[in-house]
Amino acid sequence: MVVLPSSFPFGGMENPCLTFVTPTLLAGDRSAAYVIAHEISHSWTGNLVSNANWEHFWLNEGFTTFLERKIIGKLKGEKERQFEAQCGWEGHLIGAVKEQYSDDHPFTKLVLDLRNKDPEDAFSSVPYEKGSALLMILEQQLGATSFNEFLKKYIEKFAQKSIVTDDWKVFLYEYFSDKKNILDKIDWNNWLYDTGIPKTKPQFDDTAMREVVALAEEWANMTDSEIMNIDNKKYLSLSALQKEKVLSYLRLEKGSSLSHVKLARLDEVNKLSKTGNCDILSSWIELCLKNYWKDIIPVAFDFVTQQGRIKYVRPIYRDLFQWSESAGRAIELFRKNAPSMHPITVSIVAKLIPK
Repeated sequence: MVVLPSSFPFGGMENPCLTFVTPTLLAGDRSAAYVIAHEISHSWTGNLVSNANWEHFWLNEGFTTFLERKIIGKLKGEKERQFEAQCGWEGHLIGAVKEQYSDDHPFTKLVLDLRNKDPEDAFSSVPYEKGSALLMILEQQLGATSFNEFLKKYIEKFAQKSIVTDDWKVFLYEYFSDKKNILDKIDWNNWLYDTGIPKTKPQFDDTAMREVVALAEEWANMTDSEIMNIDNKKYLSLSALQKEKVLSYLRLEKGSSLSHVKLARLDEVNKLSKTGNCDILSSWIELCLKNYWKDIIPVAFDFVTQQGRIKYVRPIYRDLFQWSESAGRAIELFRKNAPSMHPITVSIVAKLIPK
């Protein structure tokens, strides 16, 4: 692996025999190890077996996200694997559909129609999370042991080939010919070709998520006077992923209902604006921007200047551009920083500037 400069736009890039990774992974707590598992998995799903074109991008990223979490399950246990999968569904997938696009946006389909479209515009968490969720449902319906064996045969069958979704689906039905009745119960049209969130979702062990929701709801329901009495013990007891999900839950479920007094106190007690974990910091900035807290603007400006990972830069610039208090300065900052940013990042952010 090689750690690239801070302008590198992706979490990782699965170049054969040498994975490129973003320096934002160096959080100091190994909390970003999932990215390494993801890029290693790409050696099989993405490099050895590839999508024929970007309309079937989920065959790369959905499969790889699924395998990444299988690895996490071996390292940290099945509950952690399911928590990460649940976070992917309730945070990244729902976030992409509700905030980046909309329920009926064509880019929220798993199999895309990119005729006369720039594939960069369609890049989101959807192929990762919707694809991974579909595979998890299949695993739960067909049995983990049987599905593991299928994955091995899938790699053998299509090694050194570029395929489309129908190639995968035909082989799935061939391999599980004795379980056609189970496969026929999958709403394939909804999963592959409908927009928005699928009608069904995998079954998750929600033990860790319940802890997330409990703390988020506790903070949200406190009055401004009550919030002054909190300490950081509950927050510090959570894993890094749980901490990030508390913040994303508040953003997605509570919207702009948090007072500035409350945000200031949460920052003071938990040192959120000073965390070295970029996943947590990004979620904190997005939450504060959604609640129009002016004190977060310089923190956001520093963050998008210091690193260029699209996962963080795109939503933060989007929110900065949409708020009259920050829009003018954010556009000026972006134009100033553009020469030192990666061209892909520049192209994506430039399209966010209001016309």
